[in-house]
Amino acid sequence: MNHLKIFFFISILLLPAITHASDPKVAELSRQKLADLHEQPVQTTTLSNGIKLYYLQDTELPVANIRSYFRFGKINDPDSQIGIAQFLMQALRTAGSLKMPSDEVDDKLDFVAADISFAVESELSSLSLRCLQKDLPNVLPIYFDLIKEPAFEPEKLDIIKKELVNAINYRNEELLMIAVREFKQSLYGADSPYARLYNEQTISNITRDTLLEYYKKTVGPQTMVLAATSPLSFREFKKLIEEQIASWKTPAAVLAKLKPLEKKWDPSVEFIQKSGTQSAIAAGHFGDKRFNKDKFRLMLANEILGASSIGSKLGNRIRVDLGLAYKVQSFFELNTDFGFFVMLTQTKCSSTVQALEEMTSILSNMVQKKEISADELQGAKDRMLNRLVFDNETTFDVVNGRLRDDYFGYPKDYLFIRQKGIEKVTLDELKDVMAKYFEKWQK
Repeated sequence: MNHLKIFFFISILLLPAITHASDPKVAELSRQKLADLHEQPVQTTTLSNGIKLYYLQDTELPVANIRSYFRFGKINDPDSQIGIAQFLMQALRTAGSLKMPSDEVDDKLDFVAADISFAVESELSSLSLRCLQKDLPNVLPIYFDLIKEPAFEPEKLDIIKKELVNAINYRNEELLMIAVREFKQSLYGADSPYARLYNEQTISNITRDTLLEYYKKTVGPQTMVLAATSPLSFREFKKLIEEQIASWKTPAAVLAKLKPLEKKWDPSVEFIQKSGTQSAIAAGHFGDKRFNKDKFRLMLANEILGASSIGSKLGNRIRVDLGLAYKVQSFFELNTDFGFFVMLTQTKCSSTVQALEEMTSILSNMVQKKEISADELQGAKDRMLNRLVFDNETTFDVVNGRLRDDYFGYPKDYLFIRQKGIEKVTLDELKDVMAKYFEKWQK
């Protein structure tokens, strides 16, 4: 019986040349200890209209960084308007405010080399500002006007709509992206908020009126959290922000919670054929939730299996030893609801079967034979702990990370809980979670 979902794709993409040589200097450098993590006391306050502010003073560079998060994402799109979160955030950035047309916004930002950008995730959306500190008093009103009083200029909305529709044509250009997309739709269901995609019809359903209606539901002080760094003192920065938002008290609705997922799936082998010389493989099943008590063990298990194309079991065997693929990787997601676990690779059509057999053999050996060594565990710990340092390299990384930890319900010292949690995982604990959470492949 097959316990994994398997996908095959074939296309005309070609792989770069693969090198089999390993540089001993890389191994030497990877063993060197990085700087220790040090606590930076993020200052927090709730502003007069209800926005929560996370702030750290940063005097290293004369630059201000601000990121406003909103409590909605792709999974909150209404069924008939899939893509509206992406549409809304792009419109906030590019469709002007009631006080300033979009072209004038762009001209003023370009003149002082300021940047406003947006991002849309599954559960969160954000609008970011980066500028020189000396320009912040002039740029900040523009930034907040885009949020508080969007104009949604019709001609700009037409451009956004065309761009989103045109993007549909590029969905089948990268094999691994196709593999992940189809894998998720098979696992969750094509209509699930966790896997569905917008199409021409759902985008055409978005009008200026429906966009404005969705904006009123999702954007307001109660749904907004702000992370920032600048050379200003906390008191000075707070005063500057209060001047922009004190009168903004527009209420926003609380979005309905999604129906909980069930962690079950139908094992299958699915094949999608296309002409060409390359194939992509996606094999896996459900992951788990972010507050799982075995979280750090699961993260380390995935790190050993294939979190990186270099240093993991999948990478060492399929890429380095056999030269079957330039990229091979695994992901074990731990989300608010069930994430997904998947092993991915892209290889020549002629080596598809061999690559799949190697991937499933490595996983099965970890699950059934508990083939994990103490050296592999220590190497995985070193890599993950080193990434914690790099992920908190800048002051803004720290304050942004603290905000996100709070948002998802972690304790305020979660950075150090994560560090200690990774450090104390034992080899026996790691072997136990393999059998508990990972399905083996049976021929």
